[in-house]
Amino acid sequence: QSWIVYVSVNVDTDSIYEMLQGDDDSIHEMQEFFEDSDDEEEPFSVSFCVDGDIENEWKCGQDGWTVPEACNLIHVAGTIDVHSEMYGHLLDLLLHDSRRWKEILFSEVRYYSPEAFLVLLGATSHKVDSLQFWDCIMDDVASFSCLSSVISSGLVRDVELFDEGRYSITQPQMSVLSQGLSLTSSLETLSILGNLSIPGVCEALVQGFEGNSTLKSVDLRLTRIDTAILPRLFQSLQNHPKLSHLALISTQALSPEIMERYRRWLETDDCQLESLEFGKSFRAFGSPFCVNLGVLRKPNMSLKSLKLHDLDLRESGQAGILPNLRNLTTLELSSSKVDLEQLDVLLLGDTCRLETLKLYHVSLGANDTISFEKKLPRMRVLRDFTSYHSLQLKERQDVERFLHACMQNTSIERLDIEPYYQDTIDLVPKARFAPMLNRAGRRYLGKNPGTLALNLFPLVVERAAKIRYYHTMDPWGEPYAKFDGLDATFWLLRENGQVLSHIGK
Repeated sequence: QSWIVYVSVNVDTDSIYEMLQGDDDSIHEMQEFFEDSDDEEEPFSVSFCVDGDIENEWKCGQDGWTVPEACNLIHVAGTIDVHSEMYGHLLDLLLHDSRRWKEILFSEVRYYSPEAFLVLLGATSHKVDSLQFWDCIMDDVASFSCLSSVISSGLVRDVELFDEGRYSITQPQMSVLSQGLSLTSSLETLSILGNLSIPGVCEALVQGFEGNSTLKSVDLRLTRIDTAILPRLFQSLQNHPKLSHLALISTQALSPEIMERYRRWLETDDCQLESLEFGKSFRAFGSPFCVNLGVLRKPNMSLKSLKLHDLDLRESGQAGILPNLRNLTTLELSSSKVDLEQLDVLLLGDTCRLETLKLYHVSLGANDTISFEKKLPRMRVLRDFTSYHSLQLKERQDVERFLHACMQNTSIERLDIEPYYQDTIDLVPKARFAPMLNRAGRRYLGKNPGTLALNLFPLVVERAAKIRYYHTMDPWGEPYAKFDGLDATFWLLRENGQVLSHIGK
């Protein structure tokens, strides 16, 4: 076979090489990954919305010039036109409007005059909680210097730098950003998606972490990283006084040394990590990394959420870490290989606390699915379960059997077993049925509804009517189908008709 690969500038060639050594699935991933680059400039636009409600966003100029008072988010996109009325209005708003903005998002921003962008960025100082930059061309040191000043001003709480890999942060840029990290008294969250492989960049970032005392969450999703600096990076984060969330995702393999550092961190008496996410980036092709999580020699009481990406966890001894994660309430596995029996210690028994289990593209067989179904009625703590292309539910009888098992469970309040196939789409209402009843309080009714104290039933019905239900979720975790409490109230009354007959008496 012959393959012609069209590669744009600055694409991670190492990942391409690793991918071409892989199997046919990797080739198919490559075909989906590479798309024609679109270098056309987007027109300058400014829009506003309330708490991320982009469907009802208010567009500057098109919908008028007086921004509604309820708006608390600003979205700036396209090539900045310093001569436009829109630019002048936005700058005036940032400088003179008294409101404090919840978030300002710059997406695919381009500029011919760096000063035009610097003025806008500087105007956000003391005015915003969250600054986000998605695929912006910030290829000058001045932009990072201005961002550093805004961070050190003492009011910005969240900064996100999201880049698809066409540009890499340079050492001078990271050095000035690091100074802002050291001086800030307010920054709590730092998220970086991009390439940090240029020499000196990671070292400058680590210096910022070492001088910082405010960060609670660090999220690094990197196409490449300087592996030589990883031990020092871990040490700076482990010694951080407030860090409770860490995500470290990379295209590079996780070495035994890195896994050992994760384990030792979780074993420390003063570990304060509540959320940990690591694994292989979806930008890396080929088979999942085979890693050994090892065995925790001491119970960890701090970790509540664990998310693992593109890892092979089937090797013997993998379950050794789980029994000692005593307070784990959320487990998410994506594009990974796992033996579901390893999770029994988290899902079954009197001491289990796992409330959320999400499986995305996890390699499971028919036997795994059947075994999970049999145990489902005994999972008394699990409340949120997602299986996206994981459980083997391809035939109608498979879906019906799984839903029957769900009906025996009184704890699951949110269920997503997408995708539904054409011949099973009529089962969607049935999939809503049990979670709705559970959310309404079915477990309080007991096995014999007729024995329920009548003064309690109205309270359960009232609770059912007030709760909003999110039935199904997309792969990124955003609810896109909502149902009000009337649905649950109807099914609750239908299932407990005996109670109604008692009320009639």
